[in-house]
Amino acid sequence: MIRIKNAKAYINGKFENKDIYIDNGKISFSGDVNCENVDASGKMILPGFIDIHIHGAMGCDFNDGTEEAIDTIAEFTASHGTTCMLATTSTVGSEVLKKAASAVAVKMKKGTKGASIAGLHMEGPFFNPKALGAQNPEYVEAPSVKTLDDVIGCNSDIIKLVALAPEMDGAFEFIEKMNARGIRTAIGHTAADYETTVKAINAGCNMMTHFYNAMTPLKHRDPGAVGAVFDNKNAQIQLICDLIHVHPAALRIAVNNAGEDNVIMISDAISGTGLGDGKYNLGGLDIFVKDGVARIEQGNLAGSTLTLDTALKNMVKIGFPLETAVKFLTENPARAIGIGNRKGQIKEGYDADMVVMDNDFNVDMTFVCGKKVFQRS
Repeated sequence: MIRIKNAKAYINGKFENKDIYIDNGKISFSGDVNCENVDASGKMILPGFIDIHIHGAMGCDFNDGTEEAIDTIAEFTASHGTTCMLATTSTVGSEVLKKAASAVAVKMKKGTKGASIAGLHMEGPFFNPKALGAQNPEYVEAPSVKTLDDVIGCNSDIIKLVALAPEMDGAFEFIEKMNARGIRTAIGHTAADYETTVKAINAGCNMMTHFYNAMTPLKHRDPGAVGAVFDNKNAQIQLICDLIHVHPAALRIAVNNAGEDNVIMISDAISGTGLGDGKYNLGGLDIFVKDGVARIEQGNLAGSTLTLDTALKNMVKIGFPLETAVKFLTENPARAIGIGNRKGQIKEGYDADMVVMDNDFNVDMTFVCGKKVFQRS
C-alpha cells in the first residue's frame, strides 16, 4: 500500500486536501498511515490523462507494429502525465494496419512500461480524398466492414474507435454495423455538409475527429460540419490544444457551444514528438517539424508534437479554469471510450491511474494501476 499525502487532490470536479491510498492497484481514501508514504506537499494529484488520439513519439509510431515502439511511446507519454491511450493508426496499407493491430493486441494483454493501451483507434483509411490533410491518398477507401475485419482479424475486442467521412459510399451502413458491435465512430477528414453531418451524428457517429481541422467550416449560408455540432450539441469533439491547430478564441467558442461534457483534449502526436525539429514519417508521408510545428511538404499540418501536460497548461493560459480543463483530459475521454467505470476519476475502487504535478504543470510522478512508471529526478 502507498499513501500520497499533503497534496491537493482533484475529486468530483474540485480540489480538496485529502490523502490518497493505492491498494492493490486501486484508489482508496483510507488505509494504514504507516505504509509507504509519498510526501506531495505543494503539489496536486490529478486523474491520469487519457489520450484517445495519438500516433507516436520519440521516433516511434503505432504504425510500426512492434512491442518496442509501443513501449517507447508509452514511457514517453507517461512522463507527461498520460496513463492510458488509444493506439492510433493512420491511412496506410492493410498489411501495415494488420501488424499494428496485432502488436496492440499483444501489449493490451502484456502491459507496457508506461501508459496502458485501452485499444485501437483507426484514423483512416475511410476518408474523403478531398479532405485528407496529412493522410496518405494512396490508401484511401470507402468505409468497409470487410477491410476493418481483415485488419483486426481475431482481435475483435481491441477496436474502440474508427474515424470516417460520412458522405462516402456505404458510410451509414458501416456506422450501423459498428453501433451493433459497440464500436465508436467519429467524423473526420470530411467534406460533409451540414445535413449529412447532422444525419451522421443522429445515427450514432457522434464524435468529431480533431474538431475544426479537416472538416467543412461554419459559414453563414453553409454551416458545414462545424455548424452541425454547434447547432445540435449532441456530438463529442476532440480538440488539439497546442494553440496552433485551433486559435484560442475558437477553442473557447467550441467549448461554449459543444458543452463541457462533450470536450476531449487530444495530442494527435506524431513520431517526432519529444525529439525536436527534423524530418519524420506519418503513414508513408514525409513530415517536417520546424519550431515544434509538424507539416507535410505541401504545408498542411500533420498531427502535432503536443503532450497533454502542455495542453493542460495551454488551456489554463487562455482562460479555462483548471478544474474544467482537467475534465477534458480525464473523465470525458474515459467515458467516450467506455472505461469511465474504472478510469478517469480519483474515486474509491477506480484504477490508480494518477499524476502528481506541481503548480507550473510539471509532472512529478505518474502511476498506472498503482505502479509508479515515472518520477522526475
